[in-house]
Amino acid sequence: LTSVPASLGNLSSLQDLVLCGNHLNSVPVELGLLAALVTLNLNANQLTRAPAALGQLATLSELHLCDNQLTSVPVSLGNLSSLQLLDLTDNQLTSVPASLGNLSSLQDLDLRGNQLISVPAELGQLAALDTLNLSKNQLTSVPAALGQLAALESLNLSDNQLISVPAALGQLATLSYLHVSNNQLTSVPASLGNLSLLTWLYLDGNQLTSVPAELGNLAALKHLHLTGNPKLTSLHAELYHRLSTLNDVVHLDKSLVTLIAAAHRFAEAAESGDDTAQVLLAQCYLQGRGVERDPELAASWFRKSADQGNAIGHWKLSMCYAGGVGVVKSVHRAVKHVRASADAGHLEATKCMTALRACAACGAGNIHRTCGGCVSVGYCDVECQKSDWAYRHKALCQARVLAREKSMCSVG
Repeated sequence: LTSVPASLGNLSSLQDLVLCGNHLNSVPVELGLLAALVTLNLNANQLTRAPAALGQLATLSELHLCDNQLTSVPVSLGNLSSLQLLDLTDNQLTSVPASLGNLSSLQDLDLRGNQLISVPAELGQLAALDTLNLSKNQLTSVPAALGQLAALESLNLSDNQLISVPAALGQLATLSYLHVSNNQLTSVPASLGNLSLLTWLYLDGNQLTSVPAELGNLAALKHLHLTGNPKLTSLHAELYHRLSTLNDVVHLDKSLVTLIAAAHRFAEAAESGDDTAQVLLAQCYLQGRGVERDPELAASWFRKSADQGNAIGHWKLSMCYAGGVGVVKSVHRAVKHVRASADAGHLEATKCMTALRACAACGAGNIHRTCGGCVSVGYCDVECQKSDWAYRHKALCQARVLAREKSMCSVG
């Protein structure tokens, strides 16, 4: 069919009208006269617009308009007080009217596969809505008002460009399915841990750097997808323990599982007094690999290793003091641990101590001052330090600080 007659509007008792899979680029406004119509299916045509007269269909329960070429939706659709299902999938919509928030009976709203750059906050007024699909659009954000959807059970926000999701989603007390895969999320709100009925949670294909420990409170959770987050290198210990008890499926990248397992092994050995494992565990805390990043715990484990005479432990602890990482910055203590590391045979520490034995400006052996930035050169007095700073060390100091920071990320 390429057209339908206006006389269809005379079928006053018609309840179901199925015109899907044709070549219609328009439908007559007389369809708005079908006072008994319950289902209207216009899927898979070539419609570029829907007539405003459709808003007169007071008994309409289902409106199917997917797989057309619609660029807009008439505001009058907000008058369909009996509408329970609205399918606008796979069109070319960039927006939908705020009047859709007036659809008091609507239970299922499908807007996937369009070009939406925003959705109106009024959608939060859909008190009966249990399924909302906004996937495969161009959304960078969604309104916090979606957290007011008291009956919502399924929310699909996947395959958009979201950089965040509102904390208000944690108010969706009936939600059991949340899909936010393939966006640009770097974090998710801790409030999601309040979703007591949530069973499925998809967070894969984002840029997450961390996952809130509160997700461990999701008592009903059976399926969690976290794969494809290359920057996610650790999980909170309590959350990982909770996930390990799930009876169904947890999807984690193998690299993340490996990091967590390695950190666990290091922790066991470190607790038993192994000084090498203490260094390795400290490095995990320093970089947030397998465990949440915690510079203070890193410095603590470096100190425990150093207390046992470990050369690397002393060397790493000296860097912590030099840069104020997990400890209060102290040049004196930094030099102390460099010296201890050198005495224990650490090559880099030995080179550093050699440089600290003679004034970098005049070569005198009586050192009374150390550069507080790089902690790698010494001076006999303040005049030598000032002259060397102006002559050459100012340019070298920042490079050496950056080199120290880079060295802290290595184990040796």
